[in-house]
Amino acid sequence: MTNEVDFVEKPRLEWHNKRPFAIARLPTQYAHALAQIALDREEFIKSLPVSEDWQESAVREVVSSRYQNYNALVLSLRCVPLFVAIRSTYRYLLGNMEVVEKFATLQCWVNIHRKGQHLTRHLHGKVPLIGAFIARGEGSTTSYGPSPVADERDHAFENRDGRLLITWGGPHYHEVSTWEDSEHPRVSYGFNINFLPEEDTNNIDKVMYPHLIPFDGPGFST
Repeated sequence: MTNEVDFVEKPRLEWHNKRPFAIARLPTQYAHALAQIALDREEFIKSLPVSEDWQESAVREVVSSRYQNYNALVLSLRCVPLFVAIRSTYRYLLGNMEVVEKFATLQCWVNIHRKGQHLTRHLHGKVPLIGAFIARGEGSTTSYGPSPVADERDHAFENRDGRLLITWGGPHYHEVSTWEDSEHPRVSYGFNINFLPEEDTNNIDKVMYPHLIPFDGPGFST
């Protein structure tokens, strides 16, 4: 695995409402290739069990609701550059925030929305860092804010194909606007970055699940 990333826009840090956002961008052609991989694997993902906390939303969020039962970054070897880009952007964020290095795991899933659909406002619980890669999503916006209902503290990003974003998780909500393109579905790769307790690092095989993969931290080999 190479540590070189073909960034179109190298990681940078933006602050909105006292919240940091590490933002980078990968080539549009690569983003669209990953969008197609997600669509090619859509039926497989839909065959997986629904995640426990998304039972009520499974009819509307058919693909997103399976997020706990697989990891999108192992759908294809073409996803490896995205893994490396996420890790590079994550390290950039931690370096700027002077956060102590921790052993981390990465959870990643696919969101697919067709015309008239949208990703409802939600949060990721106590996950310390969250993010998204826009494989195909220009024409939509993603809004981040501290309240379960949108208000003036929200910040809306105009999505661009190939954009990678990482920010704090915790009590922070986000939502995606309704998709209007009837020709192409909107496809994104959402992810969580979790810090693994030190006592678990020596038993990594016992704490990994289908949706978690080793990501970074002390002893990481690549």
